[in-house]
Amino acid sequence: MTESSKVNVSEVIERNRVSGLQVLACVLSGLAVALSGYDEQVMSFVTPTLAKLWGIPQGSFSAALSSGLFGLMVGALISGPIADLIGRKKVIVISLVWLGVFSLFTVVAGNLSELVVLRFITGFGLGGVMPNAIALTSEYCPERVRRTIVSVMFVGFPVGAIVCSLLSSHMVPTLGWTSVFYIGSLLPLVAAIVLMFLLPESIRFLVTKGIHFEKQLAILRRIEPKGQWKAGDRFFVTEEALKGFTVKNLFATGYGKNTILLWFVFLINLMVLDFLTGWMTTVLKNVGFPLGEAIIATAFLQGGGAVGAILLGYLSDRLNIKRILVITFLLCTVSLGLFGMVDSVAMVLVMTFIAGFFVVGSQTLINTLASITYPTSTRSTGVSWAFGVGRIGSIIGPIIGGGMISMNWSIKEMFLCAAVPTILAAIAVTFMRIRPNKAESRPVQQASEPSVL
Repeated sequence: MTESSKVNVSEVIERNRVSGLQVLACVLSGLAVALSGYDEQVMSFVTPTLAKLWGIPQGSFSAALSSGLFGLMVGALISGPIADLIGRKKVIVISLVWLGVFSLFTVVAGNLSELVVLRFITGFGLGGVMPNAIALTSEYCPERVRRTIVSVMFVGFPVGAIVCSLLSSHMVPTLGWTSVFYIGSLLPLVAAIVLMFLLPESIRFLVTKGIHFEKQLAILRRIEPKGQWKAGDRFFVTEEALKGFTVKNLFATGYGKNTILLWFVFLINLMVLDFLTGWMTTVLKNVGFPLGEAIIATAFLQGGGAVGAILLGYLSDRLNIKRILVITFLLCTVSLGLFGMVDSVAMVLVMTFIAGFFVVGSQTLINTLASITYPTSTRSTGVSWAFGVGRIGSIIGPIIGGGMISMNWSIKEMFLCAAVPTILAAIAVTFMRIRPNKAESRPVQQASEPSVL
């Protein structure tokens, strides 16, 4: 190398095999997402027990289901711009601590009003975990396998939900509803400590901000051990560097149309997804499934989602992601429409798995789509605001489900209703313009001394 070299960090990531450090970042991000999957699912499993214990109609718990999602929406909208200022890692760790503390407080809820408030506050932590885990993972991935790796990382969400369903099916009937919240408190607090020491900050974020040169060097040496990096080198990333207020940048030239369409697609799919995850257990119990079997059936939804996430992510790195998304949304419509028409236990489990494959799998693809839509300088904001606005759908979904249950709709009518919105999502995706970020940001001059610039 010369005395002072320009180092393209994007090229370093692209030309090397995925290193152990990048795998570690993916695994730890997946762990954080798994804990958010656990917490998002837990209310659906305790709702039948709490309804009986407190003598409240099950439909009334739509407020508790939606309040947590409303808190998640607020948390996502706030955490994204903060993460684009201070880093993805810090926001993820803080969010896990918040999640653990307020999950513990939930066990003191003695009535529906207290539960609604506590779930709302807990949601703030949830909102900071998933979008920033997606952003951090994406920023460590070579373009050639980015969609696959982000999708594999997101498998943590359905895995966390499956763990919650398996624990709940045994613990709620024997140890009471508070037991699953004790577990949901302990795990995030332990994970926060682990991530604090082991999770690397996004190298693209550090370079874009021009900070912590020593950390940049250490990370690059783990990605490319033979690289001769040194103080005085100028590091940069080959993508557009948007300046100023990060939320405003979501509507900068070339991003506005995609932002609006992305928000709409998130809203539609999360409305359907949270309708399913919020009420699946209750709906199946109401049509004759014992509580334990209804919870296990819900695990099939997340199991199908895990398989769908991996397979669809793999395909999207090799085929056109927009075309795959359109086909996946149309198959969502078909699978949901057929769900309410089956009448045997075995077929219910099969259709639950298939619905999970397409509904949760399509969510994985649009998560990845959000991560590749925006450059590093505004990526956490872009992903977080897509999640945040999408959570309007998460709030609407359980409310609509609660209304249909209160009006004694049949399972066939409920799932035919759920099948319609995914057609709109398919149409919206066809109008999106998906392009890589080619513009090269300006090189950042690093200090000769390791310091925060």
